[in-house]
Amino acid sequence: MSDARFEYDALPSWRGGTKQVLQGSEYTKLENTNTFNPGDPPRQVEFDLEVKRPIIFDMMSRFVIEGSFETAAAGDDEPWTRCAAAESADVVVCPNWWENLVRNIDLFHGTYVVKCHDEPLYVQSHLNQCLYWQMDLALKKLLCVEDCHTGNAIPTVANGWGIGAQTDWQKYSASIFTGANIKFNWSPLFFFPFYQGSNFVYDEVPPRALPLNHVGKLSVRMTFKDDFQSIFRKRAGVTKKYRFNLQKVDLYVEEARLNVADEKRLYQMSKKILYFTGVTKVCRSENIPEGTFVHNCKFENVAFPESIFIFAVPRTVVGGTYKYSTVVNNGPHYTQHRISQVLLSYGGMDYTNREPNFGTVKDDLSDMKALYDHVKNGPFGLFTNSNVVTRANVANGFENTDFPHWYMSLTPSGNRTRVIPLLNDGSAISKNNDLIVTLKFNAQAAPANTAYFIYLGYTDGNMTLDLKTKKFESPYLIK
Repeated sequence: MSDARFEYDALPSWRGGTKQVLQGSEYTKLENTNTFNPGDPPRQVEFDLEVKRPIIFDMMSRFVIEGSFETAAAGDDEPWTRCAAAESADVVVCPNWWENLVRNIDLFHGTYVVKCHDEPLYVQSHLNQCLYWQMDLALKKLLCVEDCHTGNAIPTVANGWGIGAQTDWQKYSASIFTGANIKFNWSPLFFFPFYQGSNFVYDEVPPRALPLNHVGKLSVRMTFKDDFQSIFRKRAGVTKKYRFNLQKVDLYVEEARLNVADEKRLYQMSKKILYFTGVTKVCRSENIPEGTFVHNCKFENVAFPESIFIFAVPRTVVGGTYKYSTVVNNGPHYTQHRISQVLLSYGGMDYTNREPNFGTVKDDLSDMKALYDHVKNGPFGLFTNSNVVTRANVANGFENTDFPHWYMSLTPSGNRTRVIPLLNDGSAISKNNDLIVTLKFNAQAAPANTAYFIYLGYTDGNMTLDLKTKKFESPYLIK
């Protein structure tokens, strides 16, 4: 048996520069023709990805957001001034405020949308509130670099997002109510190709470069909500107005400089399919009537997922009319889901015949399973924060936190496996089928004016590029 302390192999050499694939990179700020008028944000901003070299999607390919929080006295013609620190005693900005202003962000190849998820508009910012809250601190440090970053606008303790000394809001507000412009880098969670994998640059498979020479121009289009004042909740009696004045959105990309042989090889590829790792989300919005005790949600012709993530928010989120001013408490930021059990049926086959099972809420065994799942295989594959994912917090579907939700990992032996239906040899998961998710509610039944979002998660593949047809396709979205 060998012992490394007595092995004297030659030291690795770094001097073979002629064989080194990546020789360097250059950082390019893309041309920006978008118009920004003071206090009148554009409805859309658009960028063309049209460079000659492959783009690397690590830390350096990202959006840069710049603007200022401003206030004015009541009235139509009162001047707007940048918010100073004292304003935090009069107003609260909603968690993950920037993404709340974004209606949707799309990638276009020619005239068609490169679709990497199937989810309703307006919900992403609410989902991401919880994901930023649970996110591993090392990952979050790379992703949410600046103190003012929207991902840092998240409560760390229950009911901590409100006016008062030493609250989470008070601490965060110091980074945005500065009397000056703020600026932060932004890589939208799970948005291909800027965020590949579950954990940005921390995954075992690094983000893969995109050879634009094979596909031609790509365009990124960001569409905003009409109301940039919907993210504020004022203290009772305050008559001042508040807004976020968006002044600039830039996009930077990292162009790879390859050695001659590898650049030639990349340019000569013509019939190969390129695979990109990443997260695919398939979501259904369910408006469940008040007083309901059992509700079925059907996903038609889907691959069996790695995981299911369920949460509830006010129904106004669905139509894009949600205003933070309607929130009367400092938390929770999700509606209490009141789910007592989640049952699955795939292709007409059931998964459990005894209780408790992996879908049972308010059970010690299920709480331990939820704790294990969040740590070992977090939502959408995210590495999670052990200070947040605790035995106390996971209890009863996180009901005592700011983000009550139910999460089920369906991979018994790692993310290349799936749980198998009862009395099936495993063939059930070999092809797409209909998945029915049954929600059973506790004695309080489903709450009023609430929308439930049920997410299916896949983390092994997000996109393919067929170099013969020059077409992008998601392996999990119905064609």
